[in-house]
Amino acid sequence: MGLFRRKKPPPDPGPPTLPPGARRVDAATLILAIPHLHPQVERIADRRLGCLLSWPIRNPRRPSLLDRIFGTPVRRRRLVLDDLGRRTVELIDGQRSLAVIAALLAQETGHKSADMEAAVLAFVTQLVRRNAAALVAPQQEE
Repeated sequence: MGLFRRKKPPPDPGPPTLPPGARRVDAATLILAIPHLHPQVERIADRRLGCLLSWPIRNPRRPSLLDRIFGTPVRRRRLVLDDLGRRTVELIDGQRSLAVIAALLAQETGHKSADMEAAVLAFVTQLVRRNAAALVAPQQEE
């Protein structure tokens, strides 16, 4: 019987696979991308928490019988933003690149431009991973 046999560790999955049409880019190219918020992202001002971002969950759970009868509202994700996150979201307008947003924030806060680029890139990457934003690659000039 194999009840008391030592379990083997799971095999290493390797690097994650990219979806069709996707490509890996370096940070120098990524900082030139233009961020866009998802159309259903809402900015909510709350007295207690400050500024919140709210967007619907991408793959909600299967509705139960009571959910189908009473029609429960769509479940949403929420993210509480600090002042820098709030200002970054305000500057995302679909026209400015991440480099321009980082430069504006560095000028407003007095931080180094390189530090602000890293912070803005990390923040927007988290928004992309949570399906609240998307990055559009800059147009290649020929």
